[in-house]
Amino acid sequence: MSVPHGSCAEMRIGLTHARVAWGGLILVRERDDRPFSAAEAAHAQTLAEPLAAVLKRFVASAPLRPSRHSLPPGVAVVGADDKVASATPSAYEWMRLLGPVADPVGERDPTATVWNIAHLARRAGGQALSRVPTRDGRIALHGQLLTGLA
Repeated sequence: MSVPHGSCAEMRIGLTHARVAWGGLILVRERDDRPFSAAEAAHAQTLAEPLAAVLKRFVASAPLRPSRHSLPPGVAVVGADDKVASATPSAYEWMRLLGPVADPVGERDPTATVWNIAHLARRAGGQALSRVPTRDGRIALHGQLLTGLA
C-alpha cells in the first residue's frame, strides 16, 4: 500500500498448511506509526501455520459451490512486468468479478487479481490452481507458463 492510502508499513504473510497455500494476510500500519520490526515479523510467521490450519478447516467445512455466473472461460496473458498483456473479453469480466467489492480510491487495476496465480505458476515451474471464493461461489483460476516465446 502506498502512503496516500494512509499506511506507511506493510507485512505480508503466506498462510500455508501441509505445503498447500490457503491464503495470505496483509498487515498494515498507519502513516504515523512505526514500521514492523524483525521480531514482529518473526512472531507473525510463527502464527502463519496455525492460522492456515484454521482457515483450511473453515474452507473445507462446506462443499465448494461453483460460481453462479455463466460466463465462458477467459484467457489472460500476464507479461514479465506482472501486467495483463492481452486478455479475452470474458477474462476481463471474470477479473472484474474478482475485484474488490468497493474501491474508495478508485485506483486499483482490476487485472491485478491475476497476479497471484501468475506468481504461483512461475514459482511452481509450470502450473498452478487457485479457487477464489466470491459472494456468488468459487471461481477457479488456472495459471500456466507459456512456452516457445523468445
